Amino acid sequence: MSATPEQTDTVQAEEALQVLGQKLHRLAQDQVSARQAIETRWLSDLRQYHGEYTPDELARMKGRSSVYVNITRNKTRAAIARLSDMLLPNDERNFGIKPTPLPTVPGDADQTATQDADQPARAMEAQISDDLEEGQYTGHARDLIQDACILGKGILKGPIIVNRTRRAWMTDPMTGQSVLEVRQAFRPSIERVDPWDFFPDMSAQSMSEAEFTFERKLINRKQLRELADLPGVIPEQLRRALEDDDEGFIANDRRDELRAITGVDTVTNAKRWELWEYWGPLDKEELRACGCEVEDDPLIEYTGSVLMVGRYVIKAAINPLDSGDLPYSVFTWEEDSSAIFGFGVPYLMRQPQKVANA
Repeated sequence: MSATPEQTDTVQAEEALQVLGQKLHRLAQDQVSARQAIETRWLSDLRQYHGEYTPDELARMKGRSSVYVNITRNKTRAAIARLSDMLLPNDERNFGIKPTPLPTVPGDADQTATQDADQPARAMEAQISDDLEEGQYTGHARDLIQDACILGKGILKGPIIVNRTRRAWMTDPMTGQSVLEVRQAFRPSIERVDPWDFFPDMSAQSMSEAEFTFERKLINRKQLRELADLPGVIPEQLRRALEDDDEGFIANDRRDELRAITGVDTVTNAKRWELWEYWGPLDKEELRACGCEVEDDPLIEYTGSVLMVGRYVIKAAINPLDSGDLPYSVFTWEEDSSAIFGFGVPYLMRQPQKVANA
């Protein structure tokens, strides 16, 4: 019995998803391998920040003083505090919107505005301020500044869309009874990305040159099942990911090493899955296999986002930004002209710290 057209389309879509998952899996592995030397440097920066010698250094100092004269931490904390005061003032906004001397309004001829342009500018400034407040911008920005000062790089992701729940007691004017009304509203927001989980295009020297990015999250079985509630998730692919017993990770889990530096015992965790979020170019057939509607115009190049667990693609979407820009902004304490990752205060104080300990 021959297969129906629907069955044929389903098989072709599954094959396309498998090919896409394998391609992105290899691409993520390449970026992880290219970042190993930088991760080793970050571990050295953290040891220096926390005033810890490496095991090899302690072995060489056996029988001698092993006091760590930590001058790095004070300098780093001072840099964090100073930068936070300058960029995140408590008594005013750290941005402003004003019209140009000759403001124009969009239209057929972009005529010079005749109405007062100050009022739209103030309204836009208030709207942006409200969005930043609801998205907890100040807290995320402080975390970003700390990442940049210690490791050399801080990452903000946005704009992203979040579903905010709003609750209000509404009183019926006829009966006088109050009822709790719950509303769901999609709002723009931002979030801080852990530098250890951010893997950009390692061939690029800056984010403007990066063609794609990867972001990793370690999730447990409960969180993996909750992904089924996301709109656009492919349930068959998610079930395969849950049933797969392969615990091989693309990236190294550095949590045990980070705990050892800060003196915290390692914890044996339950099984975890790697959830990878890819942003970058995608072929039209790859998007169609994920359920996205695209045009056949050869002049259109699509960029989008793909969620995958291991090698299983569970969701894809076209980039909502018309510009096709990646939703990541990177801030560095001191720029590195050869790579996206910059240098932090501990790295710049490596030699003075060694002199103090000597």
